[in-house]
Amino acid sequence: MNFVKSSLKYPQVTLSVLFLVFVIGVNSLLNMPRREDPKSPFVQDWYWHFIPEPTLPR
Repeated sequence: MNFVKSSLKYPQVTLSVLFLVFVIGVNSLLNMPRREDPKSPFVQDWYWHFIPEPTLPR
């Protein structure tokens, strides 16, 4: 049976999937390591911002 058809026929499927995603999200927020200065694998000086130059009308 197709997942979409089963979720329309049985709303418990959709509710259970949404509840499972919600529980996993709350669990990940509660178990997230907290540090004042988190370690980053990237060097902060390597970030470049590309800002397009404005074109002036002639």
